[in-house]
Amino acid sequence: MDAPTITPRTTIRMASVNIALSLPVSILPEIYRVVVMSIIQDNVFLKIYMVKYGISVRGRFCLVEVLVVYYSRTGRTEALARAVAEGVGRVEGAKARLVRVDYATIEDLVSCDAVAFGSPNYFGYMAGLMKHFFDVAWSVRGKIAGKPAVAFTSGGGSSNSALLSIERIMEAFRMERVCDGVVSSGIPGEEDLEACRRLGEALARAAIERVKVSRG
Repeated sequence: MDAPTITPRTTIRMASVNIALSLPVSILPEIYRVVVMSIIQDNVFLKIYMVKYGISVRGRFCLVEVLVVYYSRTGRTEALARAVAEGVGRVEGAKARLVRVDYATIEDLVSCDAVAFGSPNYFGYMAGLMKHFFDVAWSVRGKIAGKPAVAFTSGGGSSNSALLSIERIMEAFRMERVCDGVVSSGIPGEEDLEACRRLGEALARAAIERVKVSRG
C-alpha cells in the first residue's frame, strides 16, 4: 500500500520529525525535543501517519488522549477512575486526562479520542451530575458518534443498574462500547482496580486503532 500524499508543508514537518527518529530523546537539546514532540502532538496527519506506518519516537508523546470523566463523593469512584487512567498509561502513545464531571466541559468530550465514564450507583442510577453532563452533551452528539467509550461504577452492592444506565446513554449517543464495564462493590480492592486498569488499556488500544483506520 502506498503512503498517503504529503503536502510540502507536511514534508517540512516530517523532516524535523525524521531527524528525531534516529536519536534518543535524552540526547536532544531540550528546546528541540519540545518542538518535535509538539509537532507530533498538534498535527493529526502526523499522528495517523506515524501509527499507520509503524513510526515511533523514542520518548513520551501522545498519539491519543483518553478522557476519564467521573463523579465521586467518597473517593471510591475516584480510585477506580485513577486505575482506569493507569491502564491507559500502559499503552504506548496514549495518555489519560482525569476530570471530575462537575469540571468537565463539552469541548473535553468532543476533543478527546476516547472516553471512560465513572459514577457511583445512586438508587440504581448514575449520579445526577453525570446525567446532567449527558443532557448538555446531547447537542453535540453528532461530533462524538463512533467514539470509543466504556463505563465503570461503584456502590454498596453488586447491582449493575447504574452501569447499564450509562451504557444505554452511550448507545443513544452512538458511541462504540469497547468492552463490558466494571462494577465495584464497597471499597475497591486490588481485583477491582486491576479490572479498571484493563478497562483503560482496552479503551486506549481501541482509540489508537480508530486513528489507524480513520485514513483508510
